Amino acid sequence: MNIKNYSILKTLVALTATAMMLSCAEEADNGITDITSMFNDKWNINEDVVHNDDGTITYDALMWGGMVAYFDNDGLPQDWTGYDRLVFEFAERTEVNSQLMINDDIVASGNVGITSLECSFLGLDVTQVKQVALQAAEPTVFKVKRIYLATKGDEQPPISITIWEGRCAFGNWENGFVVNADKFKTAVPGDILEIVYTTDDSTPEAKAWQIKTIYSSTDHTLEGNANELNKWGSVNVSRSSTIHHIALTANDVDSLKKYGLFANGHYAVVKRCNLLQW
Repeated sequence: MNIKNYSILKTLVALTATAMMLSCAEEADNGITDITSMFNDKWNINEDVVHNDDGTITYDALMWGGMVAYFDNDGLPQDWTGYDRLVFEFAERTEVNSQLMINDDIVASGNVGITSLECSFLGLDVTQVKQVALQAAEPTVFKVKRIYLATKGDEQPPISITIWEGRCAFGNWENGFVVNADKFKTAVPGDILEIVYTTDDSTPEAKAWQIKTIYSSTDHTLEGNANELNKWGSVNVSRSSTIHHIALTANDVDSLKKYGLFANGHYAVVKRCNLLQW
């Protein structure tokens, strides 16, 4: 067998094996693919991951360890563009802050007391998924009910309306920008506020990156990303991230139509804000 044919055969075998990984997961008619059984590993050897008889997982977590599932095979990652979100459901309310990672990026964060943690794939590159991990900000025990990928099926993609465009480098909370209230006149609950940005990694002081959104001229943060906010009301974003989404609640919509939006933060550079509508 020549080298070219061997390479093609190896690729086909790897792709088949990768497909079999998800085929072992439970797929339902409602567009949900259960991947709970694939979370068998951890990043810290002193942690513990136990699959219980009732289908739940008990994850004895240490600070910034990780309960992880690996999805690459022979170096070939998985393409999740057929799905629109990843969901972790907890059997018991969480007692510490948590976050989800896909590959090396933080894609979702959760506050204390949540029963689910969800990552929308809108604006994310999920064509090369190698690993997914759940992390804890402090030692705790997570009781995970199930983990699944979901799709909205035949639902049409959203229409993107640009409501602010420019360049706002936050620095160390030094700068911010306003989106006027009239930009939200067509907004309805369930619309997505999309913030497009880069992170400033050229400044030596930039060790963390944060974005904070409030109703302009008030002290109130938006409700749509409340599960992701830290104690200062901002969301931590990863160094390589470029998009943050906020699903607007009814109160968000009413308040934004009245006050508009003010955003600032820590060493992020915002380029554009979009309103995603269906």
